Amino acid sequence: MKIPVLASLEKTLRHAIKGKKKAKNKGSVLLTNVILDISYYCNASCPFCPRQLLSPKISGFMSKEIFYTSMKQIEQMESVKIITLAAEGEPLMHPDFDEFVDYLKSKNYTVIFPTNMALAHKHFDAMMKCDEIMYSIEGDDKESYESSRINLNFEQVFENIKKFHELVEERRKKGLHTPNTSINFIVTKESRIKKFIELWHPFVDFLRIGPVGPVMNYNKKTKKIEPKANEKMEKILLPLGKNPVKFCTQPFNITVIKPDGKMGLCCSDFNIDINFGSYKNIKKDFYCNKNLNKIRKEFLNKKLTLCENCPQHLMITRKDYEKYLPELKNIEEKYKNVTVYALR
Repeated sequence: MKIPVLASLEKTLRHAIKGKKKAKNKGSVLLTNVILDISYYCNASCPFCPRQLLSPKISGFMSKEIFYTSMKQIEQMESVKIITLAAEGEPLMHPDFDEFVDYLKSKNYTVIFPTNMALAHKHFDAMMKCDEIMYSIEGDDKESYESSRINLNFEQVFENIKKFHELVEERRKKGLHTPNTSINFIVTKESRIKKFIELWHPFVDFLRIGPVGPVMNYNKKTKKIEPKANEKMEKILLPLGKNPVKFCTQPFNITVIKPDGKMGLCCSDFNIDINFGSYKNIKKDFYCNKNLNKIRKEFLNKKLTLCENCPQHLMITRKDYEKYLPELKNIEEKYKNVTVYALR
C-alpha cells in the first residue's frame, strides 16, 4: 500500500511532468492545470508582493457563477487533472472555499493551493481533502515573521501549522488521505536559514528555498513584462543572473482564471493587461487566443519579447548564495526534505 502523501505527490507530479514533456519536446499545447484565482483579497501586506506596488488596487472574490460556469467547461476537457485555488490572493478568505473544495474532490480533481495559514483553523476539514498545500512563510520568530507578513500574527500561524501537522500525522498512521505540505521559503540577504529550517521543517513534508524575485508587471509602452522598482526591498535582494534555460510550460499547459472571470497568462501579468480571453470560452480561448499563441511561438523559436524579463529566467548561482548566506552550504545534505533552487 502506498503512503497517502506519497501517492498524492506522485499523482500531482505525474500529471505535471506529462504536460511539460508534451509541450517542451513536441511543441504541443495541452491544458492540464487550471488556476482558479478565487480571491483578489489578502489578509497580509507583504513588502515583496505585487499588490503593494501595482495599481489600480484590485479586490473581490470569484463568484459562484464564475466558478461553476468555469468548472462545467473544464469537466469537458479530459486533459485537465489539476485545479489550483489561488494565484495572488489568499484563498482561505473566500467564504465558499470549503464548498469549492468539496465540489472539486467530488469530481476527482487534484486540488492544490498556496496559503499563509493565518485562517487555516477555520478550514482544517476542507484542507485535509486537498492534495498539496504550499505554506507561504518567512521569518523564524515573531519579529522577523511579522515584519515580512505584515498584518498577520506569528503565534496564530505557528499554532495553525503545528495543529494541522498533528492532524495529518494522526491520519497517516491510519492510512487515510492527507495533503502533501510544503513551504516555499523566499530568501534575502537577511534570511536566517538555519533558524528558519529548525523551526519550520518538522511540520512539513518539503521545504523549498529560492530567492525573492523582483515584482513584475506588463508595461503597456514597451509591451513587455518588466520589473518594477521595490525601494523597500532593494538593499536586501540577492543578486540574480540570467538562467540559460528559457522555456516555460505555463503558456502550454496552464491557464489562470481571475476572480472577475478574465483569463490570464501568469502572476507576472498581475492586472491582466493583455487579452487572453474569459471564463465563458475557456477551451477556445486557451487553444486559439492569438496573444497566447504568439507567446508559445516565441518560446519554441527561443526569441522572447513579452516574457524576456520574466523572473522565471532569473536565478542565483550556488556560489553567490553561499557568499551572502553561508548557512546554505551543505544544507540539503543535513535536511533531506530541503531543496535549494540555484543555477548549477
